[in-house]
Amino acid sequence: TAFGARLLRHWVTHPLLHKDRIADRHDAVEELMEDPPAIEAIAKHLKTVPDLERALTRLHYSKCTPNELVAVLRAFIKVGELAKDAKKEADSLRSSLLGWLVRGMPEPSSKLEGFLYEMDLKAACANNHNGKPDPDTRNLLKGYQIKSQYPSIYAVKEQVTDVQQRLQEHLSDCRRLLGMRDLEYKTVLTSSLLLEVPNANQNKVPKSWLKINGTKQAS
Repeated sequence: TAFGARLLRHWVTHPLLHKDRIADRHDAVEELMEDPPAIEAIAKHLKTVPDLERALTRLHYSKCTPNELVAVLRAFIKVGELAKDAKKEADSLRSSLLGWLVRGMPEPSSKLEGFLYEMDLKAACANNHNGKPDPDTRNLLKGYQIKSQYPSIYAVKEQVTDVQQRLQEHLSDCRRLLGMRDLEYKTVLTSSLLLEVPNANQNKVPKSWLKINGTKQAS
């Protein structure tokens, strides 16, 4: 794994000084080379996990994208499940260091699973037409209905609902102002919540409105 490679680099540049710890590490490496059944499934799965160390850093600083969050949650849940099985075979490990590591691995938390499955996974992992991640943020938080369990997310959802309601009220006002019953918000490239008004109705547009673009038919 990427984070394992970084740890190995740290070990090489910061060698151990105590004989007993060096011997324990050598014993662990020797047994790992034999692919012990107790950790075989974990080792195989770790080859497919994302860079959890960097993903957690991005998550901590609110830089993690929805699809990254889903991948991290799934990875931790899977590793936890494998750890639960590995602990049953921990006594078969000769290396005291490996045994200590396996016994100390955390088991899957119901909170992780609950958080993951409250999320709209299809919306979180959506891609654009080029195959690049493009999460559907409007439907991302369809779950999280229990206020006491997810107070912060519930509060955000209430704020979003309030804004959406005000936007619809504003749209209704614009329809009456322009005399256009079928007026709807438009999205052009990266600009959303735009109003497209036919040139025939331009005399009804308030001067305070900002014109973004225009064609022969509408602005």
